Formats: sequence, C-alpha cells, structure tokens
Amino acid sequence: MQSFLTRWFRRLRGPGEAPPAAPADPLAEAGSAAATALPAAIEGLGAAGLRRPLISPSGALVGFEFRLPEALVRRSRRRTDGVGAAAQVAGLLASAQRVAHSGRLALARVPAAWWPHAQSLQGHPNLLIGLDEVDESDHLPPPPRPDLAGLRQQGARVGWPPASAGAEAGDFVLLRQQQRPLSELLAQPQDWAAPLRDSPRVLTDLADVDDLEAALGSGARLVCGALAPKPGRAPAPDALAPVPPEVRRIGRLLQQLAAGAETAPIADAIKADVGLSLRLLQRLGTASLAHVRAGASIEQAVLMLGRNELYRWLSVLLLQYAGTRRAASALQEVALWRARFMELLALCGGHDAPGELFSLGLASMLGLLLDLGPDEVAQTLNLPATGREALLAHSGPWAIYLRLPELIEQQSLDSVADELTRFGGAAQVQALSDEAWAWVAEHSAAPTAETWGQAA
Repeated sequence: MQSFLTRWFRRLRGPGEAPPAAPADPLAEAGSAAATALPAAIEGLGAAGLRRPLISPSGALVGFEFRLPEALVRRSRRRTDGVGAAAQVAGLLASAQRVAHSGRLALARVPAAWWPHAQSLQGHPNLLIGLDEVDESDHLPPPPRPDLAGLRQQGARVGWPPASAGAEAGDFVLLRQQQRPLSELLAQPQDWAAPLRDSPRVLTDLADVDDLEAALGSGARLVCGALAPKPGRAPAPDALAPVPPEVRRIGRLLQQLAAGAETAPIADAIKADVGLSLRLLQRLGTASLAHVRAGASIEQAVLMLGRNELYRWLSVLLLQYAGTRRAASALQEVALWRARFMELLALCGGHDAPGELFSLGLASMLGLLLDLGPDEVAQTLNLPATGREALLAHSGPWAIYLRLPELIEQQSLDSVADELTRFGGAAQVQALSDEAWAWVAEHSAAPTAETWGQAA
C-alpha cells in the first residue's frame, strides 16, 4: 500500500477531482436535535465524540474511533431517565455515520447499558459498534441483546469485550489495554472459548506508539490509541539514525527562510537540488496554482508560493523521509493533523504567528518518524525559543499546544477543561480537531479505501 505522503504529493503534482460529497446522514438531524437537550451539567463537552485514528495491519490510517469523554459519561449516568444517555448516543452515532459514509471505517464505542438508545441505528458496511463494559454505576436497565441480524443485513458489525460475550461471539472482540501490560492483553485469547479465539480482534486504548505497533504485529484487525512515544522514554544516542542529507538540505532552506534571506539565494539552493526543483515545479501544477504557466522558473515558483507557503511546503516535505516504522503511513497523516490542529488553535487564540505552531506540530512527530533526537528536530525546523522550550522541556507558553493533541489521543481532553477557555472551550477545540482532519483529507489523493474485510 502506498504511504499517505506518496498520495499527498501525488495530489500536489496536479489537479484532481474534488472528493464526492458524503451521502445524507440519516442520524445527523436527530443527533443535532438530541444534543440541544443535553443537561446543563454536561453542556460544552460535546456529544459528537473525540475521534482517534484506526490503523490497519498495513500501517495505514483507515478510519476513526469515536468515544465519549469519561467525564461526560459519568455526568450522564447521574440521570435515571436516560435523557443524557440518549443525547450522547445519538450524537456519537451521527459522527460515526458521517465518517462511514465518507468511505472510511468508523468505530463507535457505546456504553453497553446505553445500547437501548441506539436501537434506531441504521447500519453501514463501514460502521463498527463496540459495546463497552457495563458499569455498575449505570442506573439504566441491563441492555438487551444487540439486533445483530438487522445490523448485519445493512453491513454493520458489532463487538464487545470477552468478559461480556458469554457464549456468544460478535463480529469482533473489543480489547482495551488501559493500565495493563500489552503482553497480558495479547495473551488473553489463549484462555477464550473457540468462537472467541477465531473472532477478529480490535485493540484500543493502547498506551503509546510502541505498544500500538506491537499490537499490529499480533494479528489484530484494527488498533487505536496514543500515537506518541512512552512518556519519559528517550532513545539512546546510538539508536538515533544519522540525519539524511536531503533532510539537512531542506533544514538549511528552512533556516534561511526563517532568518529572512533574500529570494535569490533560496532559489539558487533549490536549483542545486534536482529532485527538490522537480517537486517544486510540480507543486505549481496543483489546482490552486493552475494559473501559473507550465514553463515557470524556480524563481517564479518561489515568488508565487510566497515565503510562508514555501516554509510550510518544505516542512511537510520532510515527512516523506519517514523511516520503516510499521505505522509510518498513519503517523505521517497524524503529523499533518497535529500541525494543522495546532495552527488552528493558534489562530483561535490570537497568536500573531500561527505558522510557527504548524512547525511545532510537525516537530512533535518528526523525531518519531525520522529517528532523530529532539535537539536535531528543533535545529532542523529552526524552532523559535518558545518552540524549543515546549518541544525539549515540555514547558513554557507553547506547552499547552503540544499537550492538547496528546490528550485527544488519550481521550482525556476533559482533564484540562479550565485551560480550554482560551480556545473557546472543549466543544470548540473538538471542532478544530475535526477541521484539521478535514484539511488532511482535502490534501490527500483520497481517503484510504480499506474495508473491514481488507483490514486483515
């Protein structure tokens, strides 16, 4: 399978058709109406669910997982009439349906005791329903058995944890790592009955990218979780890869741009690299620059792009040198999401140079993708002092920008609710995250078309 960046740069090389409009979502209107009925206590946390990438064994990002924030679920459980639960389930399923209709897989995780409120669900071949464990604090009646037959006729799949399965196997087994060692999670199938052992496994809530990639190699059908290295784990100096010469050349160009160098020496440096010159001229073939004549020179290309767009383009170009990690394709896509998300946060917060946050977002993933140390990454992207402080010491005024993407990946955005007010609140931050994912999709040739059956 081609990497995401291969598809992304193919889109840049020439005009492409706009992606087809998603079919009308049968739950969108109902979900929106239900969201307006949210109790005041949970207003603002959002009923659409935080989305996280779903990754297949090929290492590609093939869809998204949607799960409600724990704080929102706890607050909704205080009501015995099911109003809060109904609103949350409707909003969550509406978000998942939109992704399923767009051509990617969507896993909607629903608290099992809230399943009665999902009975109006319409299935879709790309829709997966994961029933999370029953919580004893739920005041709702026990959930009925899912109508698997009806949902399967429409193509949807339903799965649940092994402890909830009893003698019945769903379409997949939902496994959550939580605080357990990954080895313990992967050893569980040995103790299952035959029907469960033969079921596809979806592993979620994985602690970090190392566990995620190990799970990909364990036979899991799909995996989801945090996409950053283990906290506090720094690679040994001798484990770091030497900086590729192409990365050094791009890094020097970035430093020249950041230092305010004239256009002529920048154009000369690009012309000295045949591959870089070709890519830049191909960039002029995109729809946004179609008015530029085909024989444009490197100098004209630099002028037409402008310094800011050239800096962004060169920064993203670094991602094509990603190493051989199992999840490299998905991580490239996540790097672009982080970069755009942090740029949107900066715009929302009134930052005077939002492009610097775009670079910081790329920097947060570049070391992982290229096996570079954080100092080398900061130097390559020529991060300002505040960016270096955030990346190297996880402190300073920009640290919150790095923290928010990680909290979304950990599904714990509600833990910093007070800090979100500067960005318009939790619902606004969630909307900016979705907007960033939409931006990534627009800049790719097409969503990764990989069905449930292909993600094996």
